Amino acid sequence: MPTRSIHANYTYLSACFPRTVRTIRDVLLPMLLVQVFLYFFSFVAAASPDLEVYKKMNCSSGGIYPTPTYGVEDGVFTVCATITIKGTTLQVYNAVIDFKDYYKWNQFVYAASVPAGVQTPSGVKPGLPVLFNSTGVPPGTNASSTDIVTYIEPPYLAAWKNVELEQFVGHSEHVQVFVSLRPGLVQYVNYQTQYGANAQNILYLEPDFQHQFELQARDLKAYVERQ
Repeated sequence: MPTRSIHANYTYLSACFPRTVRTIRDVLLPMLLVQVFLYFFSFVAAASPDLEVYKKMNCSSGGIYPTPTYGVEDGVFTVCATITIKGTTLQVYNAVIDFKDYYKWNQFVYAASVPAGVQTPSGVKPGLPVLFNSTGVPPGTNASSTDIVTYIEPPYLAAWKNVELEQFVGHSEHVQVFVSLRPGLVQYVNYQTQYGANAQNILYLEPDFQHQFELQARDLKAYVERQ
């Protein structure tokens, strides 16, 4: 049996069902195209946070700070530390993203490792798992966790999330922002927001997190400025 062309089928349907075809062509098809556009626009917007919003973070406002993945919804607490560092945004950014060198300067997260073959910082991409070893939360204890890199925008923004023990402590996202104040001077903002009802279980640790985040900021400043 011969196969009709698309054009022939359209002509046949238009002749037999003119009103239905016009409705599909003039009403339903445009609506469908709009929905497809909005879907992809929302996906791109969610995957591309507004850098200008993050550049305004300075730890002075308090409250819940947004993260690229979760925003502010269901946020329980945020810890935030900021410091000015002499150097370029790229120098400060690279020091934070070069995980293999954390042992050289970071008293809070004293070691970090990525899968074999990843050349940091250039090899750090969204989806990359990073094993962090930390100390001091609570004081006198060590911990390890595997975070997943969620957003990288060199040399301005980096973020990673943790969902390992969500049923006990909720989930979190750690954001690092690098803002050039003037040539040779960078504002570094380092914060983490903890989300979900189960984050209430570790709310008592907020002061310990805050202390260690401030320690990490001071360590980073000393490390970059002595390079």
